Amino acid sequence: MKKFILSTSIIKGIIFYDESRVSRLIEDFVLHIVGPIREEKPDILFFSTKTDGIWDEKNPLVQIRLSYDYEESQKNLIRRVIIKN
Repeated sequence: MKKFILSTSIIKGIIFYDESRVSRLIEDFVLHIVGPIREEKPDILFFSTKTDGIWDEKNPLVQIRLSYDYEESQKNLIRRVIIKN
């Protein structure tokens, strides 16, 4: 996806369902997807189905949601390990 976006000049925005579904780590989506795209295309807009308006990784509510989603992911991992054993 990132390669396609960077190689296509007509893309003005990206809509994604849920940033926590890209990776279960807090920073992966921002560091590996958003960051490189913003470096090459600083005017590109990001939209999430979980956020009204433009999605901004610097927004405190977005950061809280990423932290919360990570915590929930870790809880689910622990539950799966307990159940498996």
